[in-house]
Amino acid sequence: MKIVAYTLLAMFFANALSAQEASQIIKLSAEKYAGMKVYMDSGKVVASFYNTTKPHSYALLFKTAYSEKGSFNFEYYTLGSTHLNILNRDAEKQVKIWKGLSNQIISEKPFNHAMASFLGSSSFSVALVPTLLMHEEKLIPKTIYNQISDPKILSTELVNGVECYKIAGSEVPIRGLWIVWISKSDLLIRKAENDRQAKDLKIKTTYSYFPHTTNTPGDFAFKPNRKVSL
Repeated sequence: MKIVAYTLLAMFFANALSAQEASQIIKLSAEKYAGMKVYMDSGKVVASFYNTTKPHSYALLFKTAYSEKGSFNFEYYTLGSTHLNILNRDAEKQVKIWKGLSNQIISEKPFNHAMASFLGSSSFSVALVPTLLMHEEKLIPKTIYNQISDPKILSTELVNGVECYKIAGSEVPIRGLWIVWISKSDLLIRKAENDRQAKDLKIKTTYSYFPHTTNTPGDFAFKPNRKVSL
């Protein structure tokens, strides 16, 4: 009985330590994003609908450019489509949107409203990292880190050659389970996975990130009326 009791006690403290460490890593990662002067990335989202009579998935590719001076550019397109979608804010904080399918420029829209219009169509990728970069702007009610409750370190894993903390937590009732892979070296997100139920659908969405900090002025330029070459 004593051995069982000691084992349970050890497991309790190990889980408590894991939760404490996970919360600290998330806190440090959030602070890292909030303090960045320039951030760039490219990435991919795969959304899978897996409990339907006809399971299916789609993927989209995106790029993000952010400067603490106010400039922001987010572009994405769905694989299989040539239509590029752009959300842009210049250094004077003038906002412009280009949606390739509608073939028109939309301007003078508040930045938070413009971002909200991209949330669903971009599978949340427009906001997942950018809201951490611009935390003071309160663009959406909750960032990914605010959505993760009771975080725990599951393990460490390599993601595209980068050693990461694998941290899991739940968010009920909307977002379900989150798993996020945070780089041990720079505390930036390399991968995130959300498994949730929306009405009768179960959806797993996986985000992959390739962040970098080198940039050119062209990365922030609003370049509408472009099509992606497939």
